[in-house]
Amino acid sequence: MAEPTKIETREHFKLLLDRLLPESDEKYEIFEYLEMEQQRERELDRASKKQALDFTTIIESAKQIAKKTLDLGKFEAYTISTFRGQFGVMKVLFFRQETFESPTIKQIKRKNSKDDPFEISLESELCLRLAEQNKPYRIGSDPEFDKCKDVQLLKMLGAELVIPLVNSGDRPGDSFLKGVIALGPKFTNQAFSSDELKLMALLSDMVAVSLNNAQLYHKSIIDALTQVYSRGHFDAHLHQEMARASRIRQQMAATPKRDPTSGQFVSLILVDIDFFKKFNDTYGHQTGDSVLRATARTLHDNVRDMDIVSRYGGEEFAVVLPETSNEQVVVVANRLCEAVRKMVVPTEEYGDLSLTASFGVATYPLDATNIEQLIKSADEALYKSKENGRNQVTLAAEIAAKKEVDG
Repeated sequence: MAEPTKIETREHFKLLLDRLLPESDEKYEIFEYLEMEQQRERELDRASKKQALDFTTIIESAKQIAKKTLDLGKFEAYTISTFRGQFGVMKVLFFRQETFESPTIKQIKRKNSKDDPFEISLESELCLRLAEQNKPYRIGSDPEFDKCKDVQLLKMLGAELVIPLVNSGDRPGDSFLKGVIALGPKFTNQAFSSDELKLMALLSDMVAVSLNNAQLYHKSIIDALTQVYSRGHFDAHLHQEMARASRIRQQMAATPKRDPTSGQFVSLILVDIDFFKKFNDTYGHQTGDSVLRATARTLHDNVRDMDIVSRYGGEEFAVVLPETSNEQVVVVANRLCEAVRKMVVPTEEYGDLSLTASFGVATYPLDATNIEQLIKSADEALYKSKENGRNQVTLAAEIAAKKEVDG
């Protein structure tokens, strides 16, 4: 029995039909029909692969968004990169509420950006329409609506499609606009397909829910007035860092040849604003609040991302510095002291105000073997700074050395 002929190319197939059906016109209809079927199979295969890819994207996005929910910075960066990569667009603009009480949605900017972020009121025509319709708005689809200033703003920033981030509640009236994602044109200059719009809707729903959860978590660990971490978060974070440093020290003790690592250290800086009561008594509590906010911002802007600044209580702040030795933390503390000294707090009624602060520094394991001792050592050093005239840094190690000499 002869082996079946293997059809290798399109032209080979046409020659075979000519040989089998030399006198029939039907061979051309057969050829066209089979070509149509092949094209249909290819399209179905592409659609199936795209659907599988979109499904994978949704699952992976859900996992990553859930992972990054507790860190707003990482959450924002991942959301922007996901929309940029998935839809192949030149630009992604992310606007969101800073807090639940914020009356505006503010543009997310890079940390080192010098430009002020744009803001859009939640009562604006654009936000009210997006919240009500909860579907993407294509700029240019409604010439009359495009005249409103916020659509003009987004157009000026290079956006073509505006996607609402609506957190939908269980009851009527519980749906709130949390922000918007505005997409620029595709690199291919093609229009967004209906499948892409559906995928956008799914992704934006996940982002809206995660953003709401992130804000709930953020509110639970952030001091409302100063926008640095709360005392409760300070306690939990310091405990975590001390436990980590202790584990590293145990590992180093078990392997004597291992190189020393900064991971075995945790440093603590306690900060107290000098004569803070004067600001409240002389200028009023609103000015006192401005001083607290400005001090918190200055401390935050002058430490690493891995360090945390907390409001410790009243006019006191605490800075936890993981992987920081006593020699390193004294440099940081003096830098912070200088930054506060140079700080200016502008007020409408009293002009620019200046202030100073006192600093107490302690390091684990040099000054303490546990959390209570570390805080006590830093507090004693802070008290010594105030006793010696304020506006200075005192190390717990210095106090211990003096006691040793005197004793």
